[in-house]
Amino acid sequence: MKKHLALLIGSVMLLALTVPTMAAPFADVPFDHWAYEAVSELADMGIVEGYPDGKYHGQQPMTRYEMAMMIARLIQKLDGRYAKAGEAGGGVGPAGPVGPAGAAGATGAAGPAGATGAAGAAGATGAAGATGPAGAAGKDTAVDYNRAKQIMADLTEEFKDELAKIKGQVDDHEARLAKLEAQKQKVQIGGSFMYRTGAQETANVPLSSLDWPDDRFGYHHLVLDLSADINPSLMGKVTLWDVQGAPLANTFGPLVREAYVQSQTKWGELTLGRQNYAWGSGLLVDNQLATQDGARFQTTFGRGTGFQAILADADNGAVGNSYGPAQGYFASAEDDEYFALRLDGKLLGADVGVNWLGDGMRYEKAYSVDLGFDIWGRRVTGEWATLDQNAAGMDTDAQAFTVKAELWNSPNLKVWAAYTDTDQGNWVAPIASVRNPYVRTAAEAIWDRGGYGATLIPGCPLVQNIYDVGVAWNLFGKYPLDIRYYGGEDATGTGAGEAYSVAYTHPVAEGVDLELKYGKVSNDGADDSMIRLTTMVGF
Repeated sequence: MKKHLALLIGSVMLLALTVPTMAAPFADVPFDHWAYEAVSELADMGIVEGYPDGKYHGQQPMTRYEMAMMIARLIQKLDGRYAKAGEAGGGVGPAGPVGPAGAAGATGAAGPAGATGAAGAAGATGAAGATGPAGAAGKDTAVDYNRAKQIMADLTEEFKDELAKIKGQVDDHEARLAKLEAQKQKVQIGGSFMYRTGAQETANVPLSSLDWPDDRFGYHHLVLDLSADINPSLMGKVTLWDVQGAPLANTFGPLVREAYVQSQTKWGELTLGRQNYAWGSGLLVDNQLATQDGARFQTTFGRGTGFQAILADADNGAVGNSYGPAQGYFASAEDDEYFALRLDGKLLGADVGVNWLGDGMRYEKAYSVDLGFDIWGRRVTGEWATLDQNAAGMDTDAQAFTVKAELWNSPNLKVWAAYTDTDQGNWVAPIASVRNPYVRTAAEAIWDRGGYGATLIPGCPLVQNIYDVGVAWNLFGKYPLDIRYYGGEDATGTGAGEAYSVAYTHPVAEGVDLELKYGKVSNDGADDSMIRLTTMVGF
């Protein structure tokens, strides 16, 4: 089709040379313009049209739609589809009008008295009028194809440089399109990189005792996240962690946190490999800091009803990912399995989920219900859970609940509050859940996750009457600050401390952010602090 681009353009210009001159149709095409005659004739023939303002706008580029309309009209013209009955020459004009009626006949003689005489006969019809004059001869619109061919050749020669430039641009665009199409078939790789370093006080090493700046790197945490879109229905992901110097939570070398493939099938989404997941508010199922090796399937059916199933390993090597001393908490048989199901959907306008932990770590069995709804434009979420049987196989029927509500939500200020409570001494968080205080670094437990399960006093994690408040504030509309404050009680009902933190995130460049975070813990007068710098790069 590219080869005929010059012919199509030339055909349009050709018609300007094969029809007689008409009156100026457009206000912006003066009589002395070099294209006046062509534009006038094309407009008269209905091949080109002006704009609603009555102008031609000859300097304005033509769209592909306008080009298509013009070519269609041109083809119709060349095919003779616009030929009119009178264009071949004069013909017989229409018949003249009917002549006037003849005079009425004479009235008959009167009959005898009492009888009515018959009516006289109608007069004869007058003669037909004379034939009208012949119609005007139609104009000759026949195309001289030999002349047209010669004119087209002349036009092609005249505008060969411009046509060559246009052809080059078309070729370039087609080459770029072909390149993009080829790239779509290749594996697309993206991901992120995070490096975190800082210093955190412990009972034995307060920040004030560090030799600054030599000891400024109290610990570091490196995360490399890679994902690949293999094709539209298949993707893969690998996440590597390395934690060094953090109290009780070194990885002792790079650790594979995630490594899975995810496929979109006609039945639903299937994920195979080491992965994490979270249901509801995370009281029952949330292994984001203790990824498991297994399979997860999720699908949607009916009126938006969702279904998920998890089948994973639950032995020491498959959960917790070698978190140093914390690994001892996972005393489980090597053939232990983890199995959970979830149904979710809409009920009376709310998002409702029902979760069942059929086989957790060792002997764990539990179930929960989570809920999410909007009230006055604010989001409220919560979960209620019952632990039928703990990891040791003891029947507990212990219960826990958590609720979180948005108190304010605007572009520059967001405020939320949460409250969590459990049965005193009876509730033990499922081992594979992020709520478990033993499966996270000390820095993550206090400053990133916080709330339920955080250990502010050594050996006394927060497990009941836990309050948690967060504020996300764009100071002056451009300086993002995150503020958090929380505290609570341990399993005995004794106050287990409180903590607060302030973080500022600064965008360095597109996809590159720096976060500076400071936090402080108060536990019966023994105040601990943390300062940390995080670099996050997306690619």
